[in-house]
Amino acid sequence: MLLTDDAEIHQLNREYRGVDRPTDVLSFPQDHGGAGAAADPALRTAMSGHGSPGGARASGARGHSVGRMPPRLLGDVVISVQTAAVQAGRLGHSLEHEMNRLLIHGVLHLLGHEHEGDPRAARRMRRLERKLLAG
Repeated sequence: MLLTDDAEIHQLNREYRGVDRPTDVLSFPQDHGGAGAAADPALRTAMSGHGSPGGARASGARGHSVGRMPPRLLGDVVISVQTAAVQAGRLGHSLEHEMNRLLIHGVLHLLGHEHEGDPRAARRMRRLERKLLAG
């Protein structure tokens, strides 16, 4: 996760999404084929290759196989603290709450959830965000 300011997230938003304005959160998936993958093939190539699941099994405390996959790097989440602070004030909650909400939102994108252009998907994603925030 990268915490940054509006100027840097504006540059990233323009460069990788073609949107010429700052935003609150950006997600850059590690796998180049996933939903929301960055538009730049060079970035997708540079970000691929880490954390592929493979077939390895972890050993338990007594050497027993526990059947877990190794951790997998999902990607990067970039949050503008400036925008988060403005949104927190507008929404009437703390900056910490807003930062947590944005992190959850970004990770949901890394997991393949989308909301742009689909009101039903946006409602589902908001419900999931609230559920995760409450948990």
